[in-house]
Amino acid sequence: MIAVIGSNLEVTVMRWLDKRKIIYDFQGSSMGDFFKLPENQVALRVRGEFRHSPVGKTGQDIIQRELLESIGWTVVDLYEDDLMSRLNETME
Repeated sequence: MIAVIGSNLEVTVMRWLDKRKIIYDFQGSSMGDFFKLPENQVALRVRGEFRHSPVGKTGQDIIQRELLESIGWTVVDLYEDDLMSRLNETME
């Protein structure tokens, strides 16, 4: 069995990507976890209501986005409400 380190939302995204055989690398970071999709240099960040609320890690989220974009990655934020209510539409 493989241990998965991530929130329920991140596991949902992992399963969606795995089902479609999309190659990704899950990056754990002190500034926030994200999925690297190397084929098109996209970084998917899962934004949960609690950890990424205005009183949460907003400053670190901004710095992480700026760092990723500065090295050529396109950053896409995936929000909890969207993932929970319309997963396929959000991920497409």
